[in-house]
Amino acid sequence: MRIYFLLESFLLKRTTLNKRSEIISHAIQNASLHWIIYLTISEYYKYYPHQGELPKHEDNCLITESDMKRLCEISSRKIKDAVENDELLSFREPLGFLDSWDLLAGSDQSEKARFWCMDKLNDDNAVEIFVKELTSEGWRATVGNLESTRSYSIKMDMLRKFFDVEKFKQRVEEMLRKSEPGSERYAILKRFINAFDDPRSH
Repeated sequence: MRIYFLLESFLLKRTTLNKRSEIISHAIQNASLHWIIYLTISEYYKYYPHQGELPKHEDNCLITESDMKRLCEISSRKIKDAVENDELLSFREPLGFLDSWDLLAGSDQSEKARFWCMDKLNDDNAVEIFVKELTSEGWRATVGNLESTRSYSIKMDMLRKFFDVEKFKQRVEEMLRKSEPGSERYAILKRFINAFDDPRSH
């Protein structure tokens, strides 16, 4: 997010780690769930990088390791609350939040996440939200690579993680049959089915 990089450029050279961690920890208390998770995960990987990478020096960190761990706990608890009261559906990418839950909680939350997702298949609006998030837009070169056409693909790893794939597809097809051709919902569902049935999109 742009604001994250603005914070880095503004604070890293002007404050000590403890000072900027104090500033951010205080300011983030009323921030959106999306922003809290983005910042927390970004800082997490500075301290615990992917395999083959080295941790960042504290001069390049916005918050202390202890504050980062505390924000992990806060973020995990907020996701849990959002799942229990269905607030998660009000966010643009609810599955992305669930995908981060394990890391933030420090334990496997996939069973809880999958149960919630499968339960939401009875909700037309929830299914539409999931379909949007699971469909990626890109560009595919045409013959001769002279021009590109818009293409769509399915985030199969995420789909398999949170749903029974066949049940999800069947539910989308059921909704598609009931949707009004030309409506926004129809276009969203049709796009998913077309991409799902295209082996190049997996």
